[in-house]
Amino acid sequence: MSIETYGTGMRLRAAAGLAGKKMPNAKLILLPVPTTRDNKYVSGTDILLEDTLANAEDGFTVVGYGMPDWFIARLREKGAQAHELTRDEEFMRDNAYVTAVGTIGYILATENRVPSDISFGVVGYGRIGSSLVRLLLFLGARVKVFTSRMLTRIDLGECGVNSSLADISVNGYDFEGVDILINTAPKDMSGKFPGGKLPEGLRVLELASGDNFNGVDGVEKLSALPEKMYPESAGRAYFESVRRFLEKGDGK
Repeated sequence: MSIETYGTGMRLRAAAGLAGKKMPNAKLILLPVPTTRDNKYVSGTDILLEDTLANAEDGFTVVGYGMPDWFIARLREKGAQAHELTRDEEFMRDNAYVTAVGTIGYILATENRVPSDISFGVVGYGRIGSSLVRLLLFLGARVKVFTSRMLTRIDLGECGVNSSLADISVNGYDFEGVDILINTAPKDMSGKFPGGKLPEGLRVLELASGDNFNGVDGVEKLSALPEKMYPESAGRAYFESVRRFLEKGDGK
């Protein structure tokens, strides 16, 4: 068995521990989620991504999230195989759910109010956004979904979500009446806040990757939320993706 991890996150430790117990013959290099910073460094470290190639020998499987094409090509040249987590739909769903649950846990830990007393705005209705909306509605919260997709608005209505919960104005987002805004969409939001300041009484939680609120003060950036709130669950989702990949024999 040979399992190496790069990064300090508890998700990787949990995944490596499960792999060691359940796949004793595996040769793995586990990289963090997301894997890179600026496509140059391993996220959360000063380690050059290129330096991890030294141990990626024939028979190894390198696991990452958002690995650059050049990196994957180099791995294959060395006889290793790459498992890109973003291509595993089951992992993406599991990770989105853990992220949504982690967001709820963070809110409960930092708010004096219960969800039913809070009006939430959720930007984006992808995997994370849809999971988050379902959980918030289950808790009795008032939710408004901000999306630019008309079909999404129609789907929300068909699922029983009041049409007033899905609203986007022609000139931009209208956050009036929202207590906590949760961004799940990797898009520039800074232009929605003139002067770089949040409206009084509005709390903003940033879940999406990238610098979407550049220059806006007071935004709470919740990067790597799954492993911070529920590292064991996040690690298990990571491990199960690796197990499925190896059992299928993908990536050669």
